[in-house]
Parts: sequence; C-alpha cells; structure tokens
Amino acid sequence: MHRVLQRVGAWNAARYKQEHSLPLTVSLLREEQRELLEAKAPVDRLDALCDLTFVSIGALWKLNVQTEDLNAAQVQAVQVVQNQLDCNEIYPAMYNSTYIDVIEFDHDYPMAMALQLIITSCLAEMTSLGLDQAQCIEALLIVCDANDSKTIAKTASDVKANIDKGPYFKAPEPRLTKLLEEARGKLN
Repeated sequence: MHRVLQRVGAWNAARYKQEHSLPLTVSLLREEQRELLEAKAPVDRLDALCDLTFVSIGALWKLNVQTEDLNAAQVQAVQVVQNQLDCNEIYPAMYNSTYIDVIEFDHDYPMAMALQLIITSCLAEMTSLGLDQAQCIEALLIVCDANDSKTIAKTASDVKANIDKGPYFKAPEPRLTKLLEEARGKLN
C-alpha cells in the first residue's frame, strides 16, 4: 500500500498545492460514488472502487496526513473488515455515501478518519470481486498508471485536475479486466 500512497501523493503534487478544498473533495467523492452505484460490469465496479480510493488518498495528502501513519493502519483495518464481513453479501462501499455526508456536514468528526473508512470499505469490497490483498494493491497501481498517463497541468486547489485527460491517456479497464480474470482463475 505504501507504493500506492506515494504514487497518489506524487500525482497530486504535480497538479496541486498541498491545500485542501472541502467542496472539491466532496464533489470528487460523490462523482466516484455515483459511478460505483451505476456500475453494471465488475470491471466498472473495480475501477470505481479504485477511483474512490485514489480520491480519498489524494484528500489525505492535501490534508498533510503522513503516509507512514496511513500505511500500517490501512492494512490492519482492511484485514479486520475482511475477517468480519462476507463481502459477497454485504458491500461495505455502499456506506461511502454516509462517510461523504460526514465529511461534508459533520465538521466535528475527523475528516481523515472518514476518508480512511472510505479507503477501507473500497479495499474490502474489492475482495467481493475475487481479489486478494495483493491484487487489490495491483488494481490501485493500475489506476495510478492510468492517472499518470494524463496530461500534467497545475491547477487551483479547488478545481478538478485533468478534466481533459490528454492525448496519452491509457484507460485502466483493459488491465483491470485481465486482473479480474486472473483472480477468478485462482478461485476455480
């Protein structure tokens, strides 16, 4: 997970000052949560889960939460959630809408904690698609690769970066599909 945290931090650093914008964070999280809820195919669900995780990690970077503090806690939290839930019956990322509401409206609740809950629920739900922990990280790295292929342009900290993905963008879906196929192959 440490590599993912570093990659997301570097992606954000290339595009933003390290300043947090609550409206942008909420807008980006709601956009990705909507994509998750509308996803029909497993690859689209996986992509949305990865995007929600990417946005949450980016928000933590903007809040200047240290990656060392997140890495160990995140791995442990995912293991706890995976051990407690049968993610084939309960989909923890469905609760992200509640966490986003907390981020937007409950200013007494630690935002970093709500963002970590989103990350944890997304990683746990990836297991319902048949991915093990290493494959969850691989899926996130695939999305990092796709995001890294977007044009780099500094933007204001309250504006969505990369509205125009640029001519070199490589969509993550083909590689995510292959990863899902490999994960299902291990299950059979």
